[in-house]
Amino acid sequence: MKRLVVFASGNGSNYAALQAAIAAGELAAQIVCVVCDHVDAYVLTRAQADGVPVIVINYRDYPDKAAAERAIVTQLPPLDLVILAGYMRIIGDTLLAAYPKRIINLHPALLPSFPRPEWHS
Repeated sequence: MKRLVVFASGNGSNYAALQAAIAAGELAAQIVCVVCDHVDAYVLTRAQADGVPVIVINYRDYPDKAAAERAIVTQLPPLDLVILAGYMRIIGDTLLAAYPKRIINLHPALLPSFPRPEWHS
């Protein structure tokens, strides 16, 4: 069984689809953590209702992206895959180096040019 960490920034519809596939036996995995960069994102409510631990990261609390990503990496549980499921940030070298060939992006946005309009902030 694969241990997944889901990164999301908003509603969590991709997170919910993953959980549904797991519940239906279509995906042999367990979501072991959700990482989010918006304290009020609905994905946090979904994850907490499922008993999945969450990490909320405010990038403004760190001097740069690398420092924020180091903070994320130090808090993550053991994992097999990182799933970017609507995470509206460009992943940097720090996170990429921590999980080489273990990051999958599910979201179709072409960041930074074409994020969903509601994430312009």
